[in-house]
Amino acid sequence: DQSNNMQAARFRVQSQGNLRVQHRRNVVRKNQFQSLSGVRPSHPNVRSFANEIQPKKEETQESFITKGRKIMGQYWEGTKELYRNTKTMRNLNKLKATDIKRQDWQLITSTRADLSKGIPFVTLFALPIVGYTAPILAIVFPSLLPSTFMSPQQKDAQMGVNLERRKAVVNELNQQINNHANKRIGSGGDIQSSLTNFAPRWTLGELEVRHLRALHNYFLMKNPNIVGILPKFILKRSLTTHAFNLMEGDRILRAQGTQDLSPDEIKQELVSRGLEVFGNRDSENKTKLEMWVDNSQLNLDPSHYLHRLFLNSPHYIPVH
Repeated sequence: DQSNNMQAARFRVQSQGNLRVQHRRNVVRKNQFQSLSGVRPSHPNVRSFANEIQPKKEETQESFITKGRKIMGQYWEGTKELYRNTKTMRNLNKLKATDIKRQDWQLITSTRADLSKGIPFVTLFALPIVGYTAPILAIVFPSLLPSTFMSPQQKDAQMGVNLERRKAVVNELNQQINNHANKRIGSGGDIQSSLTNFAPRWTLGELEVRHLRALHNYFLMKNPNIVGILPKFILKRSLTTHAFNLMEGDRILRAQGTQDLSPDEIKQELVSRGLEVFGNRDSENKTKLEMWVDNSQLNLDPSHYLHRLFLNSPHYIPVH
């Protein structure tokens, strides 16, 4: 009996050893399969391979909630920044025009644009039930957001979209300018001399609605579907405001110079005027901006100024 018990004990130990070896082999094989298939390595204590591959519902729900919190936190920080910028803008408006620096003027113009977007967005967000759609609209249409609400990645993406909109309207704007010139000075006339000698015939009130929309899409780079339903008086007001802002920017750059501008700031100034040429060297962009600032004429009619900008841009196609 004692010998039988000893043999049974040896058999149990040997069986358990074989099971351990087999288990280790299975774990190694599963880890090799997972590494080849791109799945993270498993732990020996995991019950099943299927449970490890499939994400847990709690983790998915938590990541969605975390993402929502980040978005709401971004909007809250953007609201506070917009409030601070508004207070700073009010103080800057009390200064003389000659005392305002270029950075101050940029803050004034950007804050005005942000307020025109931020007030409707915050009002919509505050409404019951309807307010839940505000974050969704902001994600789908980021151009409706103030700049303080947007992340750097959204700003870069939006700039790319805006430049594509500008390229899409170049041919239309060339055609509208040529048509207007043919009506005013005859076929084959010099548009530059027409702008100089017959500026009253190029005022915003003299332009057709399609011409105004092409100008609006080119310089303000808004959604063309929205611009397509805007009435003429809103188009004229937006273009007038934009032209005066650019003329004031020219005056400040002429007075303070461009030597302190970084390459990115120079590109931003060129883009706002429609004078951008991508692929140029930084020195070439700086020279182009300085040439425009030195030759720009202040206190012009808004339409005259915007058309001079377009005629000096690389997008203008002269009439032959």
